Amino acid sequence: MSSQVEAFTLDQEEDVDQKESVESNLDAIRAIKDVPLGQLSTKTSDAITFLLFGKITRTFNEEWRQGFFFNAPDRDILQYGLVQLKGGPCGVLASVQGYIVKDLFYGSDVVEDQRLTPSIERRKEALVNAITEILWQSSPNHQCKLVLPKAPMIGKFTPTNLVVEGPFTDTKSLKDRLTQRVDDLMEQQGNGILYFLYSLIATRTIPRIRADMDDENGKLIGLHNYCTQEMVNLILIG
Repeated sequence: MSSQVEAFTLDQEEDVDQKESVESNLDAIRAIKDVPLGQLSTKTSDAITFLLFGKITRTFNEEWRQGFFFNAPDRDILQYGLVQLKGGPCGVLASVQGYIVKDLFYGSDVVEDQRLTPSIERRKEALVNAITEILWQSSPNHQCKLVLPKAPMIGKFTPTNLVVEGPFTDTKSLKDRLTQRVDDLMEQQGNGILYFLYSLIATRTIPRIRADMDDENGKLIGLHNYCTQEMVNLILIG
Protein backbone atom coordinates (compact mmCIF):
# COMPACT_ATOMS: atom_id res chain seq x y z
CA MET A 1 0.00 0.00 0.00
CA SER A 2 2.78 2.41 0.94
CA SER A 3 4.48 1.83 -2.42
CA GLN A 4 1.23 2.73 -4.22
CA VAL A 5 0.95 5.95 -2.20
CA GLU A 6 4.57 6.81 -2.98
CA ALA A 7 4.02 6.17 -6.71
CA PHE A 8 0.87 8.34 -6.68
CA THR A 9 2.75 11.12 -4.88
CA LEU A 10 5.60 10.97 -7.40
CA ASP A 11 3.10 11.19 -10.28
CA GLN A 12 1.52 14.25 -8.67
CA GLU A 13 4.93 15.88 -8.23
CA GLU A 14 5.81 15.17 -11.87
CA ASP A 15 2.51 16.71 -13.00
CA VAL A 16 3.18 19.82 -10.91
CA ASP A 17 6.75 20.08 -12.23
CA GLN A 18 5.53 19.70 -15.80
CA LYS A 19 2.81 22.33 -15.31
CA GLU A 20 5.31 24.77 -13.76
CA SER A 21 7.71 24.14 -16.65
CA VAL A 22 4.99 24.87 -19.24
CA GLU A 23 3.88 28.02 -17.40
CA SER A 24 7.49 29.20 -17.11
CA ASN A 25 7.98 28.62 -20.83
CA LEU A 26 4.80 30.53 -21.67
CA ASP A 27 5.90 33.43 -19.47
CA ALA A 28 9.19 33.57 -21.40
CA ILE A 29 7.29 33.49 -24.69
CA ARG A 30 4.93 36.27 -23.61
CA ALA A 31 7.96 38.38 -22.68
CA ILE A 32 9.23 38.43 -26.28
CA LYS A 33 8.73 41.94 -27.65
CA ASP A 34 10.47 41.84 -31.01
CA VAL A 35 11.34 39.52 -33.88
CA PRO A 36 15.13 39.94 -34.23
CA LEU A 37 16.89 40.01 -37.59
CA GLY A 38 18.65 36.88 -38.78
CA GLN A 39 17.59 33.26 -38.61
CA LEU A 40 14.35 32.75 -36.73
CA SER A 41 15.04 31.20 -33.33
CA THR A 42 12.95 28.47 -31.76
CA LYS A 43 11.86 30.80 -28.95
CA THR A 44 10.73 33.53 -31.36
CA SER A 45 9.01 30.95 -33.54
CA ASP A 46 7.14 29.68 -30.47
CA ALA A 47 6.07 33.24 -29.63
CA ILE A 48 4.63 33.71 -33.14
CA THR A 49 2.91 30.31 -32.97
CA PHE A 50 1.38 31.26 -29.61
CA LEU A 51 0.06 34.52 -31.09
CA LEU A 52 -1.40 32.68 -34.05
CA PHE A 53 -2.98 29.67 -32.32
CA GLY A 54 -2.99 30.39 -28.59
CA LYS A 55 -0.78 27.30 -28.14
CA ILE A 56 2.83 26.51 -28.94
CA THR A 57 2.04 22.92 -29.87
CA ARG A 58 -0.09 23.80 -32.89
CA THR A 59 1.09 24.16 -36.46
CA PHE A 60 -0.40 25.00 -39.83
CA ASN A 61 -2.33 22.24 -41.53
CA GLU A 62 -1.96 21.58 -45.25
CA GLU A 63 -4.82 23.96 -46.12
CA TRP A 64 -2.58 26.89 -45.21
CA ARG A 65 0.45 25.72 -47.16
CA GLN A 66 0.02 27.50 -50.46
CA GLY A 67 1.24 30.64 -52.17
CA PHE A 68 -0.42 33.69 -53.69
CA PHE A 69 -1.09 32.54 -57.23
CA PHE A 70 -3.60 33.67 -59.82
CA ASN A 71 -6.11 32.07 -62.12
CA ALA A 72 -4.68 30.58 -65.30
CA PRO A 73 -3.89 33.31 -67.87
CA ASP A 74 -6.00 31.58 -70.53
CA ARG A 75 -9.19 32.20 -68.56
CA ASP A 76 -11.52 34.73 -70.16
CA ILE A 77 -12.49 36.32 -66.84
CA LEU A 78 -11.03 36.88 -63.38
CA GLN A 79 -7.43 36.57 -64.51
CA TYR A 80 -6.56 38.81 -61.56
CA GLY A 81 -8.23 36.49 -59.05
CA LEU A 82 -6.18 34.70 -56.39
CA VAL A 83 -6.84 30.96 -56.13
CA GLN A 84 -7.63 29.23 -52.84
CA LEU A 85 -6.87 25.52 -52.85
CA LYS A 86 -8.61 24.51 -49.62
CA GLY A 87 -10.49 26.04 -46.71
CA GLY A 88 -8.54 27.97 -44.08
CA PRO A 89 -6.65 31.01 -45.39
CA CYS A 90 -9.69 32.64 -47.05
CA GLY A 91 -9.45 35.72 -44.81
CA VAL A 92 -5.84 36.33 -45.84
CA LEU A 93 -6.48 35.76 -49.54
CA ALA A 94 -9.62 37.93 -49.63
CA SER A 95 -7.90 40.81 -47.82
CA VAL A 96 -4.82 40.74 -50.05
CA GLN A 97 -7.09 40.38 -53.09
CA GLY A 98 -8.74 43.68 -52.17
CA TYR A 99 -5.40 45.48 -52.28
CA ILE A 100 -4.55 43.82 -55.61
CA VAL A 101 -7.78 45.06 -57.18
CA LYS A 102 -7.12 48.51 -55.76
CA ASP A 103 -3.69 48.57 -57.41
CA LEU A 104 -5.08 47.32 -60.73
CA PHE A 105 -7.64 50.13 -60.76
CA TYR A 106 -5.71 52.99 -59.19
CA GLY A 107 -2.01 52.09 -59.40
CA SER A 108 0.49 53.95 -61.53
CA ASP A 109 0.37 53.62 -65.33
CA VAL A 110 -3.07 52.02 -65.30
CA VAL A 111 -4.44 51.34 -68.78
CA GLU A 112 -8.20 51.58 -68.35
CA ASP A 113 -9.25 48.83 -70.75
CA GLN A 114 -6.66 46.42 -69.31
CA ARG A 115 -7.48 46.80 -65.62
CA LEU A 116 -9.30 43.49 -65.37
CA THR A 117 -7.22 41.63 -67.97
CA PRO A 118 -3.72 42.21 -66.60
CA SER A 119 -0.67 40.52 -68.02
CA ILE A 120 1.26 37.98 -65.93
CA GLU A 121 3.88 40.61 -65.09
CA ARG A 122 1.22 43.17 -64.18
CA ARG A 123 -0.40 40.68 -61.79
CA LYS A 124 2.96 40.05 -60.13
CA GLU A 125 3.49 43.78 -59.81
CA ALA A 126 0.04 44.24 -58.27
CA LEU A 127 0.76 41.49 -55.72
CA VAL A 128 4.08 43.10 -54.77
CA ASN A 129 2.42 46.52 -54.49
CA ALA A 130 -0.38 45.06 -52.35
CA ILE A 131 1.98 43.38 -49.88
CA THR A 132 4.20 46.47 -49.78
CA GLU A 133 1.23 48.66 -48.86
CA ILE A 134 -0.07 46.22 -46.23
CA LEU A 135 3.31 45.90 -44.50
CA TRP A 136 4.06 49.61 -44.70
CA GLN A 137 0.76 50.67 -43.12
CA SER A 138 1.15 48.04 -40.37
CA SER A 139 4.56 49.32 -39.26
CA PRO A 140 4.26 51.64 -36.25
CA ASN A 141 7.54 53.41 -37.09
CA HIS A 142 8.08 52.48 -40.76
CA GLN A 143 10.57 49.74 -39.92
CA CYS A 144 9.30 46.87 -42.03
CA LYS A 145 10.67 43.33 -41.90
CA LEU A 146 10.43 40.40 -44.28
CA VAL A 147 10.51 36.79 -43.12
CA LEU A 148 11.61 34.56 -45.99
CA PRO A 149 13.06 31.07 -46.44
CA LYS A 150 16.76 30.35 -46.75
CA ALA A 151 15.88 27.72 -49.33
CA PRO A 152 12.59 26.65 -50.97
CA MET A 153 10.19 24.82 -48.64
CA ILE A 154 7.85 22.88 -50.88
CA GLY A 155 5.29 20.69 -49.13
CA LYS A 156 6.57 21.46 -45.64
CA PHE A 157 6.96 24.40 -43.28
CA THR A 158 9.87 24.73 -40.87
CA PRO A 159 9.84 28.15 -39.15
CA THR A 160 13.43 27.90 -37.95
CA ASN A 161 14.54 27.76 -41.60
CA LEU A 162 13.23 31.29 -42.06
CA VAL A 163 15.39 34.42 -42.07
CA VAL A 164 14.20 37.83 -40.86
CA GLU A 165 15.41 40.63 -43.16
CA GLY A 166 15.35 44.41 -42.78
CA PRO A 167 14.54 46.84 -41.49
CA PHE A 168 13.19 48.41 -44.66
CA THR A 169 12.71 52.10 -43.95
CA ASP A 170 11.16 53.16 -47.26
CA THR A 171 8.65 51.62 -49.63
CA LYS A 172 11.09 51.48 -52.55
CA SER A 173 13.60 49.20 -50.80
CA LEU A 174 10.75 47.05 -49.46
CA LYS A 175 9.15 46.75 -52.89
CA ASP A 176 12.50 45.98 -54.55
CA ARG A 177 13.18 43.11 -52.15
CA LEU A 178 9.66 41.72 -52.54
CA THR A 179 10.07 41.86 -56.31
CA GLN A 180 13.26 39.81 -56.01
CA ARG A 181 11.50 37.16 -53.91
CA VAL A 182 7.99 37.27 -55.39
CA ASP A 183 8.32 33.79 -56.88
CA ASP A 184 8.74 32.38 -53.34
CA LEU A 185 5.48 34.07 -52.38
CA MET A 186 3.66 32.79 -55.48
CA GLU A 187 4.76 29.14 -55.44
CA GLN A 188 1.51 27.18 -55.65
CA GLN A 189 2.64 24.32 -53.40
CA GLY A 190 4.85 26.56 -51.29
CA ASN A 191 4.28 28.64 -48.16
CA GLY A 192 3.89 32.15 -49.51
CA ILE A 193 0.88 32.90 -47.32
CA LEU A 194 2.87 31.93 -44.23
CA TYR A 195 5.89 34.04 -45.22
CA PHE A 196 3.51 36.97 -45.58
CA LEU A 197 1.92 36.36 -42.18
CA TYR A 198 5.27 36.05 -40.41
CA SER A 199 6.48 39.23 -42.12
CA LEU A 200 3.34 41.05 -41.01
CA ILE A 201 3.76 39.91 -37.40
CA ALA A 202 7.46 40.82 -37.38
CA THR A 203 6.66 44.26 -38.78
CA ARG A 204 3.70 45.11 -36.55
CA THR A 205 5.38 43.43 -33.50
CA ILE A 206 3.72 40.94 -31.17
CA PRO A 207 2.95 43.37 -28.29
CA ARG A 208 1.30 45.89 -30.62
CA ILE A 209 -0.84 43.19 -32.25
CA ARG A 210 -1.97 42.07 -28.80
CA ALA A 211 -2.75 45.67 -27.84
CA ASP A 212 -4.87 45.99 -31.00
CA MET A 213 -7.04 43.02 -29.99
CA ASP A 214 -10.27 43.35 -28.03
CA ASP A 215 -8.93 40.52 -25.86
CA GLU A 216 -5.17 40.62 -25.24
CA ASN A 217 -5.27 36.83 -24.89
CA GLY A 218 -6.84 36.47 -28.33
CA LYS A 219 -5.33 34.71 -31.32
CA LEU A 220 -5.15 35.18 -35.07
CA ILE A 221 -6.39 31.75 -36.13
CA GLY A 222 -9.60 30.42 -34.63
CA LEU A 223 -11.97 27.49 -34.93
CA HIS A 224 -11.52 25.14 -37.88
CA ASN A 225 -8.26 26.93 -38.72
CA TYR A 226 -10.04 30.00 -40.09
CA CYS A 227 -8.78 33.56 -39.70
CA THR A 228 -10.16 35.49 -36.77
CA GLN A 229 -11.47 39.03 -37.15
CA GLU A 230 -8.23 40.23 -35.55
CA MET A 231 -6.19 38.78 -38.42
CA VAL A 232 -8.43 40.36 -41.06
CA ASN A 233 -8.22 43.71 -39.27
CA LEU A 234 -4.42 43.41 -39.09
CA ILE A 235 -4.18 42.94 -42.85
CA LEU A 236 -6.76 45.53 -43.84
CA ILE A 237 -5.87 48.42 -41.54
CA GLY A 238 -2.64 47.49 -39.76
